[in-house]
Amino acid sequence: MDSLLRLGRLLKGRTSTYTSANVCHFRLESECYIRKSFQSRISSFRPLIDEIEGPSDLATLVLKHLDDDLLNASVAQQLTSLEIKQVAKKTLEALKVLHEAGYAHTGIKLLVDCRNTVRVDFVFSKDRDIIEAPIWRSLEAQLQIRWDTPTDIWSLGTMLRQHQWFGPFPLSYKDIADDETLAILTYISKDDKPFILKNMNLDPRDRPTSKELLQGEWFKSA
Repeated sequence: MDSLLRLGRLLKGRTSTYTSANVCHFRLESECYIRKSFQSRISSFRPLIDEIEGPSDLATLVLKHLDDDLLNASVAQQLTSLEIKQVAKKTLEALKVLHEAGYAHTGIKLLVDCRNTVRVDFVFSKDRDIIEAPIWRSLEAQLQIRWDTPTDIWSLGTMLRQHQWFGPFPLSYKDIADDETLAILTYISKDDKPFILKNMNLDPRDRPTSKELLQGEWFKSA
């Protein structure tokens, strides 16, 4: 495997040849299965454009190159309300397909990375495996309570919060933060707050489903 996927190696696909630039073996088979199973139903997925010819037990994918991602784009220029809603809508549409098929994505990079997508009735959820980085991890996963599809709804909330749309910071922050920081932490519109609060409900049973969120008022202008 290492000799086939080392950086800079020329790889032969079914339709073309490629130079390996990014190599990660962890759960690659899961990535292959999810993309093959759902690519035709989730238009916003990062496109799978080819597969590498090699050993039958070695899963190797060629995905469309992306020049940028949401994090870099938002750092370069603050996203507008409409842009944030469009990203959230695309993400929820993809989550709806996965959730209705019995899968949880367990992360925030849904449209570009599916390696950690698992069935919620498999051992990972039953054994309360730790998922995602702590900053994005749902409360139930942090506490090692059995998690399910609502963990993805929490992760979406943390993604939106990361882009300065919401921050559950206590009033005591006014004593330790400067004016500029406080302005960022308190920036929130009346239209956005209810949506984020629904996503980050502490009890996962009280969080709306992806379908319910898509049917909400927040997306009427998206």
